[in-house]
Amino acid sequence: MSQLTRKAIQQSFMKLLNQTAFDKITVKDIVRDCGVNRNTFYYHYQDIYGLLREILAEEMKRAASCVHDYNTWQEAILEATDFVRQNKKAAYHLYNSINRQDIEKYLYDVIGKITLDFVQKQEGADQACEEDIRLIADFYKCAFAGLFLEWMDRGMQEETEAFVSRITVLMEGNISSILQRMARRPQDVPKKDLS
Repeated sequence: MSQLTRKAIQQSFMKLLNQTAFDKITVKDIVRDCGVNRNTFYYHYQDIYGLLREILAEEMKRAASCVHDYNTWQEAILEATDFVRQNKKAAYHLYNSINRQDIEKYLYDVIGKITLDFVQKQEGADQACEEDIRLIADFYKCAFAGLFLEWMDRGMQEETEAFVSRITVLMEGNISSILQRMARRPQDVPKKDLS
């Protein structure tokens, strides 16, 4: 029963978030929508911020469980941004709220996991050191998440699939050549003394 109640609270919150700004949603609105009392809400969640963080954590887990189910950058990024695509208005409301950092953290985390997995699967990854693989994945994580946040900042006018398709054209074939170049460079590059 407890899990059903949590799900009902989460669904009501997402329904409301798809209709109105995050900053305008109250616990009273949520409990009225899902038919539970305030005490029940507070039994499960400390506040609305805790509810939001749990929803994003669950979505992160779901996206991470699909991490091996794609073969192209486009599939990977669409998977990483599925929550935003399915809840476009809610994501927009979050992005334009005082709680913007939660949606930003979610995007960086999920895109980071997916890009790391994707880079590790590319031809030449077995020849590169772990630090180089992490550096490449972090570079693409920042590029994808940054571009996605810019798209949100511009009001998400372009359809997500078309936007992601345009971004991924930039990346096609690049990872393998980068990995090969990284593997060929000398590993013992002298470090400058900055003291």
